[in-house]
Amino acid sequence: MTVIGNAHMQWATLTTQELELTYKLREQPPYVVLGVDSKETTHSVNKTWPKEYWDGLAELIDMKCIRLHNPHSNDYKYKHISNVYVNNARESYCYIRSASLVITTDGFLHHASASTNTKCAVIWTVTHPTQLGYPGQLNILDTQHSGCYTYRQQCNECVEANKRITPTKVYNELLKHKWL
Repeated sequence: MTVIGNAHMQWATLTTQELELTYKLREQPPYVVLGVDSKETTHSVNKTWPKEYWDGLAELIDMKCIRLHNPHSNDYKYKHISNVYVNNARESYCYIRSASLVITTDGFLHHASASTNTKCAVIWTVTHPTQLGYPGQLNILDTQHSGCYTYRQQCNECVEANKRITPTKVYNELLKHKWL
């Protein structure tokens, strides 16, 4: 096993096979991981960005966009996003570590991005970057509503906030920070 990381981030241990996958992925053309799948148990649909927004954002990005499709993902097919099948979180970690950029709502992908020092833009609604964010990540949130932390029920204000954070807004933030 090989240990990776740095003094500012969580340490992670990759097996030899996982390290080989990471290096193989880095030899491919650059790609962006889009976190289209959000867990809807703890916060209901409050951090679920609309499917058409993910596709609209992918259409704006001049780089291959992928979705890490795991055994728990739905079978939705996006027009501009390629499904990459992964078996588990550890394999997903290799893809995140090798990505040029991750764009997601808060959750596993934004945590993994922090531990690998991968650029990550996080779309926030029900939670807030002061609660769960990391230094160096690009925080994109609605100025009218964010961080209510509604638990196990739908918050209509969060749903509306997600609609106000449009693909164009996210794309322009990425351009402004020279991440694309």
